[in-house]
Amino acid sequence: ALAYTRLQASGSSGPFVWWDLSGGPIFWYMNEEETSDCAGELEAVETAFGAWAAISDCDMPFRYGGPVPAWAVRGFADDGANVVFWAGGGELDPSVLALTVWTADASTGELSDVDIGFNSTYHDWTVGIEDLGLQPVWGVAEHEIGHMAGLGHNSSAESTMYPYFHTGLATLSSDEVAGVRALYPDVTSPAPPALTTNGGSSFTTENATLVLRGTITSDSVAVTVNGGSSGVEIIDGAWRYQTQVSLGTHSFSVRAADSAGNVSSPTTIGVTRVSGGILIERFALLDLTTGSSGATNADRVAVNLLVRSTSP
Repeated sequence: ALAYTRLQASGSSGPFVWWDLSGGPIFWYMNEEETSDCAGELEAVETAFGAWAAISDCDMPFRYGGPVPAWAVRGFADDGANVVFWAGGGELDPSVLALTVWTADASTGELSDVDIGFNSTYHDWTVGIEDLGLQPVWGVAEHEIGHMAGLGHNSSAESTMYPYFHTGLATLSSDEVAGVRALYPDVTSPAPPALTTNGGSSFTTENATLVLRGTITSDSVAVTVNGGSSGVEIIDGAWRYQTQVSLGTHSFSVRAADSAGNVSSPTTIGVTRVSGGILIERFALLDLTTGSSGATNADRVAVNLLVRSTSP
């Protein structure tokens, strides 16, 4: 069973909370007022966000947006600005190091605002790792950012999301890693398969049988021509397409796709078939140019025209 827990819209009930990421990343803002214990609070909070962002196979959506905007409340408020600040006005109980307050739609769980407040009324802070009697900004911030991401408390004392903070936790636990990977999977598409074609992007032929060929990255890649796979063969990292073409100009769009659904950009090949019999013509010309006695340029032209006019 998964050890991580998720926050719900109404505390212990309602749908799980979630961010709508269709509009891009979620920005957070910093208010550094109300604490004179230390300098560098912003860097410490950014370090905490960075610890979550560094998890592999995960795409955490949070980005620093700068100081608190003029239109936003510099504390707990449902104003659409996700603010990290120091609560120095007695808003928090002495037993609380920090508090995350979220606003979510009770029926859907969609988050619209999350504020994180550090208790600077009853606690002293440091940007160091462990200073006797001082609370580390980065460590407490890691816990609160977990709530911002939608994670609840964990019963393991070795977990960052354990409700009672203690120093010595150097990394996020496997529980937190599993939680954010489930909530924010990495959806970055790998590079599409590579496809090459031989013979250039356009050519002219006199043959009714057309053969196109090229290479692909592996035999597991599928190749389509004009949206279909009929006539396509794939052998040893190469592809081959054969079809019949009528007189005139034809366009062939070639794509490669892998098993994950990644598709290459189309490669377009233009083919023009003209009347004539190219194989017969080559044989006749070769015969005249390599030893037939008495052959002249006029003969070559005459044979060439004859072959073209009698070929299908």
